[in-house]
Order: sequence, then C-alpha cells, then structure tokens
Amino acid sequence: APFIDLYGLLLLGAWLLGWTFKNLNIEVFKKLPHFKSYLLFWLSAVGSLFMAPSRFLGSSAKYFLRPFSFFYPVFFAVPVSILSRVKLLDHVLLVFYATGLLSAFNGLIGLLFGAQGEFPRATPFGFFGVNPLGSNHNLLAETLIATAPAGLVLGIMNYELGIRKLIRYGMFFQWTIALLTFARTAWIVIGIQALVYLWCTYRGRFKEIWPRIKIVLLLLLIPLAFLAFTTLTETVRGSTLSRLDQTRISLFYFLRSPYLGQGIGTFIPTLWQTRAFLLEYGDPLEAHGVALKLAFEQGLAGLITFAIFVGSIFVSLIKAYKKTVRIELLAALMIAAGAITYQLFNTTYYTSKLWIPLAIAVAIAQLSKSSKSSESGN
Repeated sequence: APFIDLYGLLLLGAWLLGWTFKNLNIEVFKKLPHFKSYLLFWLSAVGSLFMAPSRFLGSSAKYFLRPFSFFYPVFFAVPVSILSRVKLLDHVLLVFYATGLLSAFNGLIGLLFGAQGEFPRATPFGFFGVNPLGSNHNLLAETLIATAPAGLVLGIMNYELGIRKLIRYGMFFQWTIALLTFARTAWIVIGIQALVYLWCTYRGRFKEIWPRIKIVLLLLLIPLAFLAFTTLTETVRGSTLSRLDQTRISLFYFLRSPYLGQGIGTFIPTLWQTRAFLLEYGDPLEAHGVALKLAFEQGLAGLITFAIFVGSIFVSLIKAYKKTVRIELLAALMIAAGAITYQLFNTTYYTSKLWIPLAIAVAIAQLSKSSKSSESGN
C-alpha cells in the first residue's frame, strides 16, 4: 500500500481513539463535513454493485472498499475535523506550500536536465532511482495548482515583509512551472483559478485592470502557441485519441445501463476485455476524467450525487467568502476550484491528491466561521 494510505489509517485510528475517550456516539458522525451529501454518493455506489457482472463482482467489491469508501474518512473528514478544532492550520498551510515549492524546483530540474520526449517540458525528476512525484508531468502540475494558492494566505501572515514577498514570488513560480509542464489541463485550471481571483477581487472594476490583463495575455501568446503545437505531436495525439475512444466506450455502456451504471470499479476490467482498444493503445489506464468514470460505473445516480457532494463543498466555501471577504477564503476557493477542475480531465479522484487540498479548503472556511462567531460573541 502507498505510504500515504498507511499514514492515513494511523491518523484515522488516532482520531477514533481520541473520540472514544470523549464518549463516541452517533452525534459525532452528524458533525462530519458534508457527510449527508457524501452518504448519497456512497449509496449510489452500493446500488451500482448490484449491476456489476458476476466476473467482476469480486474486484468491484474490493474497489468499493478501497479506494472508494476509503477516501472520505481518511483523506477528507478526519483532516477537516482535526484542522477545524486544533490550531494546526497555519503549520499545515506552510508545509503544504513548501511541498509545492520543492515540487516546483524538482520540475525545473526536470525541465533543464531531465530526459525529454518530443518537446521540452517540466517533468518530475528522480534522484538515485527514486521519484516521489511519479514520472508523469500531469502529476507534477496537479500538485502545483493545489499548493500555489496557499501562498495567498501565507503572504498575509506575521512574517517579515521580505519573507512575505518571497512567498508571493514562490507562489507565481509554482504556477509558472505548472504551465511549463504543458499539460493542457494545467492551463485550463490556472485559467479557472485566475478567473476566480479576478471575479472575487475586481468584480465591477475590470476596466481598472484590463490594461494589465492584456499585457499578461500578450506574454502568454508564445507559450500558448507552443502548447497548440504540442497537440500535433504523436504523444499528445495518441492521448487525445485514447480519451475519445474511452469516451465512446463509456457512452456505449452508459446507454445500456443509464441509472446505476455497470458497477463501481469495472471500467478498467472492461477495457482489458475490449480487444480493439488494447491493440490500438496497449495496456489501459484509468478513465480520463471523473465524469467519464461515473457515467460508466455509477450512471446518472453517481453523476448526480457526486455533483451534489462536490456542490455542497463549493456552496459552503462561497457562503463563507460572502459572509467574510478574506484573502484566506479566496485562497480556499481557488484551491477547491483548481483541484476539482483538474479531475474533470485527470484520474486521481479517489486519492489524497484531490481530497487533502479540499479538506484544507473546507477547514479554512470552518475556522473562519468559528473565528467570526467568537469575535461577534466578544
């Protein structure tokens, strides 16, 4: 098992032990973040189990237990619970940001000294045969788009002015390396994060900043042209065709069972039995995008309940921002928007890389709400 899973189990055990000494009861679960909306999503997966073909039933049940039922308590609920009650969030944000900064430097080394394919790009760089980030450029970009907005929060903390400036420079450095991965999803996500920032900060005053936006867009023309060029390369073209064929396969099976899908965890086993796909693309990888996967495995029930679950998270963040317009809540919105948008095109939707950033974003909102309540009480 990955180290993060083992560590997560240890953390879950410690959390349960702590609540046991505080007379654990059913009320504890009612206080878990967005538990009711997650429960709907979880029940849709239970329903899809009954649709799984008999030959896939064992692997489907295993997938249901881990990673599907694993991610919420271990990577989301328990971290939110701990961060919302113990004043650890500042330290966690610092480590979160520092992890992104180290990853960005790793990507820069990969850009300058790593083995390149058809064109140069920032990629994870391994040392002595060990590469904690993995070998794919998407894994690097996925990390950086989540960690970079934490610099907005750290930049207003009680550090010296010079350190706060360095933090902001480091934030833009992370976004720059994410763009230099030339992952198409990274460019889309950073565009979304920029729109969230501009909308929340300059809503109604776009004329003031339009000259600066034009300069930034002009500066991005060259890398944008290069990004467009990369789509013509054999590697990217193969990835695009693979996505299209996976979409066709997903839609074909979705129409056969539109309500509960084909059974959770059955997408990859089905691809293994699709000979034309294997001949064209080789060993199948996970579905390219959470919507594609949910349509195949859990049908409309999964798509709708997942939208409710994620939507409830965004609604809580938006409400918190509207009540108290603070830079940390803006950063939480950008983290959440970036992490979720990335998974519309990527494949790590039930892992810590998505849910730990979302847990940090929700914890920021909850702590902001509690601090406001204490201030009004005083």
